[in-house]
Amino acid sequence: CRTRRGGLEVEGLGIVFLEAAAAGLPVLVGDSGGASDTVRDGETGHLVDGRDTAAVANRLVVLLRDRAAAAAMGEKGRAWVREAWGWESAYATLA
Repeated sequence: CRTRRGGLEVEGLGIVFLEAAAAGLPVLVGDSGGASDTVRDGETGHLVDGRDTAAVANRLVVLLRDRAAAAAMGEKGRAWVREAWGWESAYATLA
């Protein structure tokens, strides 16, 4: 059973961010746990202090206002996930 006790409130690796990037979406990632490993800040999405609601809102507004930049981040994210998190990369790491 996963609970909030014992430090389990921090995500080890945010697979949801990798899934979103693989789908071509820019990601907005909180800078805690392993989640920060799933984004290239300013390139595939944004890394923010998840406890700072103003910072989160600001980055969301930036993404929503500049659809072309958001789409470009999404495409870069899709390519990066394929390159850095795909089977070939996993194999190379484990071999």
